Amino acid sequence: METIGFMSIQGLNRGGKNDSDNVNPREALKFSRRYIDNNLFSLRYHSGKDATTFPTPKGQNTSEAILAARKALKLERRHGCAPKTYWMSRAPYPHNDSIFSLLTDHVLPDQLVEPSRKGVPALAIINTGGIRFDIFKGPYTTDADYQIIPFPGGFKFFKDVPYKVASRVLELINHAGPVLQSLTADSELKGMFLVPPEQIGRERQAAALEAHSTAFKMTPYLQGQVPLMDDGDKKVFAGYTTHDDAGDDGDDTVHSKIEFFNVPNCVQASLNFKPSQTEAENPEKIDLVFNDFVQPWIVMALQYLGEKRNSSDVKPYVKGSGFTDILASWVEKKWHDCSTWD
Repeated sequence: METIGFMSIQGLNRGGKNDSDNVNPREALKFSRRYIDNNLFSLRYHSGKDATTFPTPKGQNTSEAILAARKALKLERRHGCAPKTYWMSRAPYPHNDSIFSLLTDHVLPDQLVEPSRKGVPALAIINTGGIRFDIFKGPYTTDADYQIIPFPGGFKFFKDVPYKVASRVLELINHAGPVLQSLTADSELKGMFLVPPEQIGRERQAAALEAHSTAFKMTPYLQGQVPLMDDGDKKVFAGYTTHDDAGDDGDDTVHSKIEFFNVPNCVQASLNFKPSQTEAENPEKIDLVFNDFVQPWIVMALQYLGEKRNSSDVKPYVKGSGFTDILASWVEKKWHDCSTWD
């Protein structure tokens, strides 16, 4: 339920006797739209109902069925409690408030361990589009597992890759060079994107609107949830703010704008070593680890850099554990104290 609202067109010829045949449709038509915040307060207001009269028997039955399913799936099971909120796009990368910094600086170095390669230096690359939601301060549940990483994939790796080659893969993928151009031209890979889909949508919207107005400035898109206003609270909360071809007056609820930051295609974590600016201090060879979605880009990048690797050389890393499991296990170890939330 992404968008809900009203739209109207004034000036249409309805075919009646009083309609003028001489009206220029392009000049006479007037289009307007108003988007509604998708929450109970807005829906009750526009339907002319309140907390008592808005619910219907079918709606209440649906809510009860959803709650029963959530209970059966144990979606409210706690893994731990997040000490703060980590954002996908409302914080730059790298940053202490970025979910990607949390993953590359803490989660992957601590939790991504392949028993057969224990202690072997490695670089781990993940695409930012594999993360689909923010981590909110407070209880971290199984429900959050699947909101944040809803994909079943795990990790793979190439072993003993020369460090000089492996250390260049991330930059090559992130800067839209020949690797990305080659892959996006491949019919089997069309539609596969490395960044979060919201970022792609924002960039396309900005390009389309700038074609009509040189004064257009990209309006940040809401990431995550925000508190709902009650009748006595006049505070303006941050949220999505419409700015399109019809202007900037399309929202039913006034929001303060949210600052938005682009993220790279992929981010990288160092495992079992700390990269040095001094070439001689870095290992000669390392393992190159990646979530399985980015394998085509990794293979192409290595080949472009002169490293003769292909998909048949790929091995599973932490076999049997998906990315979702790795994050949940880390939370259980590091954020287990939920005393302030009990």
